[in-house]
Amino acid sequence: MAENLKTKEELLIRKCPSCGNSINITEKVCPYCELAGYKCPVCGEVNNMFVNYCRRCGQWLLDTNYKAIPVRKKDIKNFEDFLASILLYLIILLIVLVIISGKFL
Repeated sequence: MAENLKTKEELLIRKCPSCGNSINITEKVCPYCELAGYKCPVCGEVNNMFVNYCRRCGQWLLDTNYKAIPVRKKDIKNFEDFLASILLYLIILLIVLVIISGKFL
């Protein structure tokens, strides 16, 4: 009976749903195919790659009629870069407006 018990490390290993390689479930991104998760087709929430239901709306992510969209690491990086550039633009715009209004100094 004891031979059927799994170690803590074995319990933390799952197969990546995209490439099938074994990875630790604590990984946020698959090191082999760079899958970061799945985007819900209903609400757009990006979910962990190992969950079956959307954490925001409860949509079943394995539904074949409304398929969840795979999200790769590069997609998240591109979005983060986009947000950073928007923030920088807004800061520069704010500085220019303050200078133009004469309230600076």
